[in-house]
Amino acid sequence: MNRHPFTHWLARAATDPHATVHLWDMGCTAPLLAGRRWDVVQVDFALATGAVRELRAEGHHVGPHLMSGTERAVWWPLPLGAGRGFAGREGVIVYPPGWALLSPPPGKYLRDRVWVFPEEEEGDGEGPRLTSPGTLRAALDAAGRALAPSTGNPAL
Repeated sequence: MNRHPFTHWLARAATDPHATVHLWDMGCTAPLLAGRRWDVVQVDFALATGAVRELRAEGHHVGPHLMSGTERAVWWPLPLGAGRGFAGREGVIVYPPGWALLSPPPGKYLRDRVWVFPEEEEGDGEGPRLTSPGTLRAALDAAGRALAPSTGNPAL
């Protein structure tokens, strides 16, 4: 079977990676656990898409993330321990270790979810480079400012 280069990298975040790959081969979603290989933060869709634009405009690396238009959310895997730096931010949910992220197979759109991977990277067993937590926080701040309603007085 021809699998996406990051299939096994993602599956290692599951309790049973082999069962996860089997579920994906059958066209099902499978749970990946926060805190097993990386932290998971969920970001409001509008804020997340603004952050991706900001990251790209500044020439920063955009690591893998899972998107859902219907759920209006984007989930970012971040290095272990980095999630706590996002706690309390508006439009962001930090999930605790053991929380299950229902994931489609990489490279497939399923249940209105799809993984977005860096274009410049290929699977090497180590997986893709994650988004830098510091640059993601800065991009979320910039995107939040861009989305905030203007507080200035309208011209008369």
